[in-house]
Amino acid sequence: MLGQVYALGYADRVKVGWSGVDPNWRRTQLQRTYPETLVLFGASPGYMNDEKALHAQFAAHRIRGEWLLREGLVAAWIEAGCPARFEAPVPA
Repeated sequence: MLGQVYALGYADRVKVGWSGVDPNWRRTQLQRTYPETLVLFGASPGYMNDEKALHAQFAAHRIRGEWLLREGLVAAWIEAGCPARFEAPVPA
């Protein structure tokens, strides 16, 4: 099922997820359990498998579960607009 692959978080913390509903709705649901204000960094159409592939690609940045540090590839992905499929930039 086509949904939205999204990134939301606070400070240097990022949750990469997939939702079949509006990612802002998902942010609102998660906000209930977080004292920090959660920001939607971006979203794009994608599938659950796309989210799983991103988690595998970003494994070196994992804090716990779906939460990652906003650095390196994760930061580059957010800067690229959070595409459902992401190819790491080639260093110059």
